[in-house]
Amino acid sequence: MAGYSVFLGDSDEDAAREQTLVQRLALQVEGFILASSRMPDEQIQAVAARQPVVLVNRDTSGMARVLIDTAAGIEAAVEHLFELGHTAVVYVSGPAASWSDQERRRAFRSATRRRGMTISSVAASRPTFEAGRKVTAEVLATGATGAITFDDLVAHGLLAGLLEAKISVPEQFSVIGCDDVLGASTYPALTSVSARCEAAGQIAVELLINAMHGGQKSDVRCVLETRLVVRATTAVARKPGRRGR
Repeated sequence: MAGYSVFLGDSDEDAAREQTLVQRLALQVEGFILASSRMPDEQIQAVAARQPVVLVNRDTSGMARVLIDTAAGIEAAVEHLFELGHTAVVYVSGPAASWSDQERRRAFRSATRRRGMTISSVAASRPTFEAGRKVTAEVLATGATGAITFDDLVAHGLLAGLLEAKISVPEQFSVIGCDDVLGASTYPALTSVSARCEAAGQIAVELLINAMHGGQKSDVRCVLETRLVVRATTAVARKPGRRGR
């Protein structure tokens, strides 16, 4: 892209590992795009003092950043469940340090409370398929009839856990993911909040290249809105007392 080679590093949700990766790559690259960085602000700013940095889904003042605002998508997801008769719903959260999770949790609470819905929260230890599968029993124990998850991977794991528990989706339980990266490939096809990840990546690259060429380097805040994509994992809420088959 634009004549540049791209190095990809995965910190696995570990701030110390992320810092190590950045330090090791610093001599090989001209700039960084940090997606959902877990490093403290002061460490990010230290990197930015040496090389151009663009953040994705990390709202740090004075930095160039691209933020995916899921508020509108979460609002639509809650409204969708509410219209289907769901009065008790659960949010399956992601990493506590995640800016995205904090924003999604805040939007979920606001939207559900305005509709008088009963809400619960269950924490997935990591944003992975296995973490979503492992919290299935805890999700069901809340008494909710529908769930909104931190991302599609967690939702995919939850779908697997519900199948193992002999809970039919969407007839007995509705599931909505976030990011819309797996929606069309799950079974049933996953209803998800489209997070415009491709657009966020394109904008971040443009900002970084511009910064490397001497353009605007800081305090650029680009916000992308989201929408709900309805597929096959949501349906009218089950009647009380019909949890199992």
